[in-house]
Amino acid sequence: MPRILLVDDRESNLDILAIMLSSLDANLLVLMSQNGLEAYHTAVKTQPDLILMDWQMPVMDGIEATRKLKNDPLTTDIPVIMTTGVMMTADHLSMALQVGAVDFLRKPISGVELAARINSALRLSKSYKEIKKQREELEILNRTKDKFFNIIARDLKDPFNAMIGLSDLMMRRIDVMDTRRLKAFVQLLNESSQMGYNLLENLMQWAKLQTNEVDFQPRRIDLSTIIQSSLDMIARVINDKQVRNVSDVESEIFVFADENMLNLVYRNLLSNAIKFTPSGSTIDLGVRLENGRAISWITDHGMGISPDDQNKLFRIDIKRSTLEGQGQKGSGLGLILVKELLLMNKGRIWFESQKGIGSTFYFDLPLAISAQ
Repeated sequence: MPRILLVDDRESNLDILAIMLSSLDANLLVLMSQNGLEAYHTAVKTQPDLILMDWQMPVMDGIEATRKLKNDPLTTDIPVIMTTGVMMTADHLSMALQVGAVDFLRKPISGVELAARINSALRLSKSYKEIKKQREELEILNRTKDKFFNIIARDLKDPFNAMIGLSDLMMRRIDVMDTRRLKAFVQLLNESSQMGYNLLENLMQWAKLQTNEVDFQPRRIDLSTIIQSSLDMIARVINDKQVRNVSDVESEIFVFADENMLNLVYRNLLSNAIKFTPSGSTIDLGVRLENGRAISWITDHGMGISPDDQNKLFRIDIKRSTLEGQGQKGSGLGLILVKELLLMNKGRIWFESQKGIGSTFYFDLPLAISAQ
């Protein structure tokens, strides 16, 4: 429903314009203001599709109001048609256009002329909105692309640099290394390889999601099996860091989801929990049933997420500081991927976190019975 803001200091003029507009289109929503300053605040609040602005008004005239509207990013794209029965020369028309008006109507206004100008301005308003939406989408795409290439250039390079450095050192000194030191180097090499592989897998999966090339095959899955499989995959990391996991997961809780995607969700969330949990501490995970859905949670007892960074999670276009705190590094792509994978499986993700205490990530999925 198009919204038109009528601005005139005379109530009778507003009533006449409102009647004329209703005769043109009964679906038009008409808003009214009686001075330029009031019109500005109304426009910011209601975002009309078009403004019919009288020139001469108290408090703030139409020229100043139009200039103010055009200088505000929230209202700059709203078309303004100036109306006047006094300022009718070519110089007046030029002044109105210079401050940002798109058209000019002389009073008394004829119905035919009003209809023509309204239709033209509303088409212009629609074009402005489409262009603005496309511009915003393009900006998001550009930021996403930049982030994607930054991850490849920076985060993917780190594990490869480590692998190259370690393997080079091993090649040069393997003849003089004792078994204990050689084993430590091999372990570091393995960890760097695993880090690079996990990031590459996340990148490939995320790229497939962006191009709609992902293989999506949801089916009935026992959550306890997925959780145990994910824990088995990272068992060595848990042991090396001496982290204890406390599980509260019943068997035979069946959800309807894609198995590969769900494995990736758990693996990313568990890896993050272990990464930010101090050695010798615990991570807690569990599942509960609520309103036909299975709610999983994973809690770490690490440094927590700062309030500033909490608003930046799940966004690929914003850099966060938390992931690089306390010597930890990460791209943040894992959480973004988790969110998109869960959305595909009709799930949600949310979290609670306190600085210096830890974080709990929750996600839910539909139970298999209700989904089939």
